[in-house]
Amino acid sequence: MSELSPISKLDYWFIGEDQDFVWNVYESDGVTYKDITGWDIEFGMARTVSGNSVLTKSAAVEDASIGQCRVQVTALETALFTP
Repeated sequence: MSELSPISKLDYWFIGEDQDFVWNVYESDGVTYKDITGWDIEFGMARTVSGNSVLTKSAAVEDASIGQCRVQVTALETALFTP
């Protein structure tokens, strides 16, 4: 199952910049944290909702009990992106 989580201006992220994205996974009620113990999580970045991924990588589970994940995107990985 995938979930859309757009990068917005409030994330203060720029092409060619190192950035850590941290997020939580929730139960279907949208309030209760999902325990993600044992999960393998893949992060994909695309230019548009229906577009092909321009970057795909594994995300690390930070705190499984509160569904917290982290992916580190390096400046090198995005250096050739265009706005």
